[in-house]
Amino acid sequence: MEPKPDLGSPEGLQRYRQELRRVARGWRWTGLTLVVIAAATLALSIQRPELQTAAYLLLAVGWAAALIGTWRRTAYHRARMRGS
Repeated sequence: MEPKPDLGSPEGLQRYRQELRRVARGWRWTGLTLVVIAAATLALSIQRPELQTAAYLLLAVGWAAALIGTWRRTAYHRARMRGS
């Protein structure tokens, strides 16, 4: 990992924000995608009740993935602010 970022300059702050956006992006986007699919599946489960269990499972997995991504990004940020 790189040393503590220079947040004193606008360029340094912009570079760090871009860097932070890339951290755990896959986890966060996967979670969001699964939650949207789960919402659509729940809407379909009104007509097809057998889809309800799958919808709730997708919802749980989606939120878990999104939370893992957020946790990993926060952990990365904390480590960078420590300079380690």
